[in-house]
Amino acid sequence: MTYSGRVPNFFVPGVQKAGTTYLCRQIARHPDIFFSKMKEPHFFHQKSFTEAAIDEYLTTHFADARDQRWVGEGSTRYFQSDEAAARIANRFGTDLRFIVAFRQPTEKAVSLYLHNFKRGRLTGRESILQMKAGGVAVVPFSLFAQGCRTYIDAFGRERIHFMRYDDLMADPLGFVNSALSFLNLAPIERTSEKLANAGYNLAWEGEELVAQIPAEGLAPGQVRPRFPRAELEDLHRMFLQDIAETAALSGLDLGHWWDFPTFLNKPSIDPSESLRRGGGRQRAGGKGPGGGNGPGGKGPGRQEARRVAP
Repeated sequence: MTYSGRVPNFFVPGVQKAGTTYLCRQIARHPDIFFSKMKEPHFFHQKSFTEAAIDEYLTTHFADARDQRWVGEGSTRYFQSDEAAARIANRFGTDLRFIVAFRQPTEKAVSLYLHNFKRGRLTGRESILQMKAGGVAVVPFSLFAQGCRTYIDAFGRERIHFMRYDDLMADPLGFVNSALSFLNLAPIERTSEKLANAGYNLAWEGEELVAQIPAEGLAPGQVRPRFPRAELEDLHRMFLQDIAETAALSGLDLGHWWDFPTFLNKPSIDPSESLRRGGGRQRAGGKGPGGGNGPGGKGPGRQEARRVAP
């Protein structure tokens, strides 16, 4: 290796659709952090990875770093890669820091579907259970426990800061400052309230969750994505064991992730209707989430769900 400049000593390796773009933009403003201009260099997880390319990677993304305490990048495919952690450790050692944000996996799966739809990789007719686009299958890419084991084994639990997308939604400034605190940096006083990658609104139409996209927003051959509630509930059940394992490994309180998300324009977890361990729907007064007709309610009513980033 001929490169003689600064090299990364921290990474935001995942996960996709969990607020990492927002987080990286905010912490990059800190004077003690140099962050790669390209948020996701996508280097260490590639099948085409070679040690010979390391100089180009470092020169391209970190040559401008000076005396900042932390130098980093944020490729979100690293966390669920089979090879990235070992490659990073082999090149830079294990005295590194990692910041990992998680998102309730059922919500993340819908967001991932819409992300690929927006980029023209899906027509909107594909079932979310069988979706595979851009080399990504929705179910394995929404599982986190194995990634936790891989990074903890490679670097040690104390070098990894796990975070929840829920906390970004509740308190963006607190979310950012939690990451800065982990890096032993002073907090910032203000941050942008605008989240990155804002996407489509969703609404329940009877027993389907439907992306609210006008006809002019569809590419040729595309239709508005529709997610049958039964499919989403099946998907949700697939994640329950991984949620339990992820909570144990990360130390995060993920108890509310057992509840089936409502996707409503309010907190994503509605206690009036939940899918618990092995259980079915629970209803409060025969009404759907939000107290009106809709899923779990008496009629095929339409409920506005919150915007989900594609």
